[in-house]
Amino acid sequence: MPGQKTIAIETLNLLRASEPLPNDSHLKAASIIAFPLGPIEVEQITPRFFASFAIESLLRSICYREEKWLIDARHNHAMRMTLNWVEAES
Repeated sequence: MPGQKTIAIETLNLLRASEPLPNDSHLKAASIIAFPLGPIEVEQITPRFFASFAIESLLRSICYREEKWLIDARHNHAMRMTLNWVEAES
């Protein structure tokens, strides 16, 4: 799909600029951009889906005020999954 690599790179840049804190605008924007678009009835097993899921898990950890080490680990995982998405689109 045209533009997927651009979307993936923009998401990764937003994650890199984000701080794993409540109401971080970069993190919220990354979540919105990464959200996989497509029919709900179709099974989502794409790099974009995994990146989106990792970002959403990070947001939940922050909202639930989990321990800092876990939030940091989820932030790193979200960046890795998004980098995998970028590489898959290359």
